[in-house]
Amino acid sequence: MDNLSHPIILVDGSWSPIDNNAGSAWVLSASPHRGGALFSKVNSAFQAEAVALLHALIWARHLGFCDLIVYTDSSLLISALQQRTTSNDSIWVLQDILHLGCHFNTCKILKVSRLLIQPAHDQAHDCRYSSLSFQSL
Repeated sequence: MDNLSHPIILVDGSWSPIDNNAGSAWVLSASPHRGGALFSKVNSAFQAEAVALLHALIWARHLGFCDLIVYTDSSLLISALQQRTTSNDSIWVLQDILHLGCHFNTCKILKVSRLLIQPAHDQAHDCRYSSLSFQSL
């Protein structure tokens, strides 16, 4: 199966250091109205990005995807996944991401520019400001 036939999920996080409010979003690139966003309190922008990836993988598994590609603009997240290390307050989410990733035949997580993940960026930002979470199937 080539990359063109794999679903592509866009992920992004939005975080405020003032109140620790975060929005973490995931969007199916072929259908921007499918995905979700989660409002939470986290300690860093990295955590908001990681939570977005974690929930994207949970969502994709729930929908029965076997092969997928995930786009993120977080080079820090890519590095943490490659090295399998992060700060103590984020290790749980990193471990969950690595564990869930093993349940797919193919799961590629790629660093891309912000422009390519703009729909997820917008949803994460809106989620952080509205304090509302949602998920669509």
